[in-house]
Amino acid sequence: MLKKMSAILLASAIVMSVPVVASASSYTMDSSSAKTHNVLTGANKNVDQIYQSAKKWGISIKGKTVDQIRVEVKKAEKRSAEAATIKKAKKLGIATSGKTMKQITKEITHAEAAERASLEKRAKKSGIVTKGKSLDQIRKEVEKVEKRAHETAIIQKAKKLGIVSSGKTIEQVTKEVKHAEATERKSLEAKAKQWGIETQGKSLEKIKIELKAAEQATND
Repeated sequence: MLKKMSAILLASAIVMSVPVVASASSYTMDSSSAKTHNVLTGANKNVDQIYQSAKKWGISIKGKTVDQIRVEVKKAEKRSAEAATIKKAKKLGIATSGKTMKQITKEITHAEAAERASLEKRAKKSGIVTKGKSLDQIRKEVEKVEKRAHETAIIQKAKKLGIVSSGKTIEQVTKEVKHAEATERKSLEAKAKQWGIETQGKSLEKIKIELKAAEQATND
């Protein structure tokens, strides 16, 4: 009898010494305990990560279970991803009204593939390596090289027209070049009209060549 009573008391002591662990769905967080509390079993093992995500998205955790917070975090992440997709679509000139996110994503993928092909062609022409680079990286490099090439062409054109470019911005030089070209074109068109030469859709250089040919033919 004494042995039996001793066994019962020992078993009771062991049961009472085991801590009770709350489940993920019933565990409630508050702002004071979330920072320090770490639940080591079940879905609660990521509780600190969930708390950090909630903080990132500005989600209040007071009085909510881990599952409730997790749902809110997922919704916030989904909204953010969708906003980024809409922004990308807008940048690519894709209309999003009345379309599902799946449709928009598909159009973005298609547009990016087309843009990449175009950029790679331009990059190749400019001697730019595209392997392993993102669209943004390629775009920036291509635009930078093309801008330099455009500015060089403007300076050369200004020099040819007798325009001084030193000490001026590229915008100023461009403006002067356009003005000089307009004046020259007007003069050449008047001269071409006298020779019966059509000038519509032709460059200044082509008009000059045709005028020169006409004059030489007359002299011969």
